[in-house]
Amino acid sequence: MPSNNDTAMEIAGELYSLGANLLQAGKIREATFQFRKALAMAPDFADAAISLGYCLHRLGKYNEAVLVYDAALDSTPTLVAAWNNRGKLF
Repeated sequence: MPSNNDTAMEIAGELYSLGANLLQAGKIREATFQFRKALAMAPDFADAAISLGYCLHRLGKYNEAVLVYDAALDSTPTLVAAWNNRGKLF
């Protein structure tokens, strides 16, 4: 039987996939909502954080994007994509 943590990560993965599909379709606001939900389920989900930061950047919410990248880097300091995307904000 899967643990609650496994189940949360599975749901977060599904939310992330939905967000990625929405982002690819150009629906940035809708994608942002799904990435937020994925992070609520799995706060250390690096791909969801990077994608959320990217969406926020595209929406002109630069300060919020920095906070998302910083949170991701707090848990995984070697996350190159977060450093790279964060640098593009300045």
